[in-house]
Amino acid sequence: MSLILAIETGTDICSVGIAKDGELLSLRESDEGRDHARKVGVFVDELLRETDIAPDELDAVAVGKGPGSYTGLRIGVSFAKGLCYGLQKPLIAVGSLDALTEVAREDYEAGILSVSDWDRALLCPMVDARRMEVYAQVFDAEGRPQNEVTAEVIDAGSFREFREQGRPFVIFGSGARKCADVLAGAEFVEVAPSARGLARLAQQALVRTGARSAISQRSWPTCWDVIRPIPLRWSGSPRRRRSGPPIPARSAVRIWAVEVLKHCRERVGWVAEAWDDLVETMAHGATPGIECRMRKSWKPGRSDKA
Repeated sequence: MSLILAIETGTDICSVGIAKDGELLSLRESDEGRDHARKVGVFVDELLRETDIAPDELDAVAVGKGPGSYTGLRIGVSFAKGLCYGLQKPLIAVGSLDALTEVAREDYEAGILSVSDWDRALLCPMVDARRMEVYAQVFDAEGRPQNEVTAEVIDAGSFREFREQGRPFVIFGSGARKCADVLAGAEFVEVAPSARGLARLAQQALVRTGARSAISQRSWPTCWDVIRPIPLRWSGSPRRRRSGPPIPARSAVRIWAVEVLKHCRERVGWVAEAWDDLVETMAHGATPGIECRMRKSWKPGRSDKA
């Protein structure tokens, strides 16, 4: 039996779910705007209480790795990595477009979506990148990718090679509605990003990598060695940091992991109880400056400002 916590925060929707052997047990979602840093920890706590699962009973944490909102992804990935560090659990990164396609497939299987000739259809999830730009990728009805993830400025010629194959071309996601009138022959359907799209994909990844046996032997490496979800390079504000090398991605994500968990400390009991251990664990192996910040600035009873 595998228990996986799934987190998707790459759009305006904050979505958290818990799955058992790839099947969703419970879900929390909010589309009230980008307040993910305050909601994600509360949602996790509510789900764990509802399902009567202790944090250390989780086998892995899955997170949507994008493409999507930089701020939203940073919050989700940081929270997931902080949780994995504290619990010593593996982290599984799932492509957000793959997960969105999985949601569409599940909706079709459940009879929520109606698409003619589904078995031959080409599925194109789209994430809004403002104006007429989207992040997109094309999949077949089995969820197999047909091209690489691309950043597209949509015009009448976009995805022509797929739309001219004589197969249904189905578009969905936060960036799809604005493209429906531009892409001749495309069929728009309503499908929203959700953590439930990560459940089966994360389970498949967990089994495929042999994680179940590794977990049982307590030989699974730390999450930094398993997957690096997004290639962050943090250099700070240009006005505040004009010279010197950029902070490596690993340190940048550690900083944000603590910042996100800090928002949850007063609302989520087990985060507060494990706070010292989380900070000490995440400071291990960090640069001297980051280690000092983690060990001193983020300790209870001190100012949270570095």
